[in-house]
Formats: sequence, structure tokens, C-alpha cells
Amino acid sequence: MNRMSAVSAWVIVGLAVVAPALGDWDDGVAAFQAKNFEAAARSFERLVEQNPDGWRGHYMLGLSLIRLQRKDEALHHLRKAYDLNPNDLSVKLELGRAYSLARRYSDCAKMLGAIDLNPLPERARRNGTQVRAVCRDKSGDTHGAYEDYSLVAAMDPDDVRVQYRAGVLAAGQGDTSTARRYLEQADRIVHDDPDLKIEVKKALARVLRRIHLKKVREKSRPNHHSIYQKD
Repeated sequence: MNRMSAVSAWVIVGLAVVAPALGDWDDGVAAFQAKNFEAAARSFERLVEQNPDGWRGHYMLGLSLIRLQRKDEALHHLRKAYDLNPNDLSVKLELGRAYSLARRYSDCAKMLGAIDLNPLPERARRNGTQVRAVCRDKSGDTHGAYEDYSLVAAMDPDDVRVQYRAGVLAAGQGDTSTARRYLEQADRIVHDDPDLKIEVKKALARVLRRIHLKKVREKSRPNHHSIYQKD
């Protein structure tokens, strides 16, 4: 399942309740749920032509186009849905995802950073947080990325790439004990990717060395209290 597909599944039922009772809408939703995204896109394109100011048609057309890898068109229609209904959570989530797919990571981070993901179902919350983590990471917000990766790492301790990235970011924040925990977990569960296994071991070795050097420095510091006692 794609990172945000759980969100899509969560909102489609709700949309159908309030959507206009148009044949193209019903046909489009049925095709989408059957994973016939070509047919879904055609139905929603007709719906948008009939009702260009209806945000639901643009939204569902955007979702269909994402599945067809027509990223620029998808972004256009999801942006239109957002302009027509800027307060809808599902629209903001999918627009953030579209920004991510278009590698517009700063726009993605800004959009998803303004959203409270807590009301979402667990899978959707996890996926939304991970998309936001990636976008924050790639746009240079390492602190925000670390916070998000930490949340995802707690929700999914068996995702080796999440554990690895959380560990690397923790080390970058100077939190070597937490970095060690994430990287040791990544080292325990990485199996099928030899290149990633090498990177995990390198990162863990760097963190262990930093921890060792810190202990050496602490031991070598003069104990002023003991010196004063002797005097």
C-alpha cells in the first residue's frame, strides 16, 4: 500500500455521502475502488467539465491521476480542490502527497506541517507522518524530520528504513543514546538489502565511537571537588 492510500480509502466513503448524485461520480468511484484508474479518471474528467467549481470532482480526479503517474495533472486538480475547499483535511493530505511526488518538498512540508494528524485512523496517521518526515528531511528541516521519524519509528518498529533514518537524524541532533537505540534496532531487522545493511552498520559504528569518546573525555576531566578536598 502506498504511503497515503490509507488516507484515500478513509475519505472516499465520506465523500460519497455528500457528493452530488451524478452518474459520472458513481461510475468514477466504482472504477476507482476497482483500481481501474483510467476509467475513473475519464469519469471524473467529465464531472469536472460539467461542474468545474465542485471540489470533490477535482479531488477524485487528482487521486486517479496520481495512480496513473500523471503527477503534474494530479497536482493541478488537487490544488484546485484545495482552492475550492481549503479547510478539508483529506484535500490537504493528498495535496501534500502530490507535492511530495512532484519533489516540491518545501511545499509538502508546509502543507502537512499545518495539519493535526491525530484525528486520523492509525494507518493513515502513520503514513501521513512519514510523508511529512520525508518532506521535512529533504527540505532541510532536520529537527522537524527527526520529530516525525521518531513518531513513525514508535508506530512501526519493524520498518528498517524508518529506524535507520531516525537514528541518523538523532545523531545529527546530538542525541547519541537515542540514535544508538534506533540504529541497533535497524541492525537487528535489516536482512534483504545488503547495501542498506552496510550503511546501518557504518552509522551505528560512528555513533558508538562518539559515545566512547564522550566517556573517555568525561573520565579525563579533573575532579575539582576531589582536588579541593585534598587541599
